[in-house]
Amino acid sequence: MRSFTSKVARQQLRRHLFQVPISSASPPRVDVLYQSLGPPIIDGIQKPKKPGGTSLIQSSCSLAWLPSLPPGIEIVCPSDDLEPKQHVGWSFPDTEDGAVEAVEKGAAHMWANTILFATHPLQLSKRLAEYQDRIRIVGQGPLVADKYDGKECANDLLRKLDGFTLPRWWSIHDNPNIDRNLQELVLTFPVVAKPIRGRGSHGVRVCRDLQDLTQHTQALCNESPSILLEEFLAGQEATVTVMPPVSGKGKYWALPVVARFNHVDGVAPYNGVVAVTANARAITSAESNEAAQELSVTAPIRIDV
Repeated sequence: MRSFTSKVARQQLRRHLFQVPISSASPPRVDVLYQSLGPPIIDGIQKPKKPGGTSLIQSSCSLAWLPSLPPGIEIVCPSDDLEPKQHVGWSFPDTEDGAVEAVEKGAAHMWANTILFATHPLQLSKRLAEYQDRIRIVGQGPLVADKYDGKECANDLLRKLDGFTLPRWWSIHDNPNIDRNLQELVLTFPVVAKPIRGRGSHGVRVCRDLQDLTQHTQALCNESPSILLEEFLAGQEATVTVMPPVSGKGKYWALPVVARFNHVDGVAPYNGVVAVTANARAITSAESNEAAQELSVTAPIRIDV
């Protein structure tokens, strides 16, 4: 997933953040951060920001509103005059100013409902460092997210480990001879072509022949110099959310596996366009739990199977 500079790689993730579960004698004070910052360019690739600026705030609004209902959790919001029918005022932007404002208003736990990366303010902010002994982050560590957000890195890691069922794959890098490179692979079609760093189904296409693949690869290279090709797997697609260990449960565990349907040209549409609840059903996971353990994730992740 994301490769990062040696300077950032040498930085140690603050041991207090992204690792400590929420537990306190007093009710935890939680704020939610929404994605305001655009992802940086990494190895010449910029991960697309989620479409629809208001939808980013809306999802964070929902996360802030739900915990506010039961007793035992106090939600910290930028606005003191909250309206459940309005999505503004419930969450803070994931900028340095937004995070500092949340802490100054008393937040002790930050729910990072955003894309994290090595140079994110939650990792590098000197202003936040002043509060690091009393704040916790709900989310993946920025350095880990930065590394494993690249599909090539994730594939390499999981393939080096035993016990994981993975499709055949090839990585293609933009060059003047890319047409010839594709021909030399002698692929069995269909194959799936996607950006090395992407968001949801953005740029993902099932290519039925070499001409289709060549055209799509050339289009992808306009935004991503590295492309991932995967063997197309026939059958039922499913997705599973894996949760990190919690107090009293010392291993990774999965929510019910959800089968996906109503694909468009062989690809499940981005859930910001078609909600997962509209094209999915629950079915009755172990490899996914093991994958999450190998990646040492500290927050929920979703794995497609």
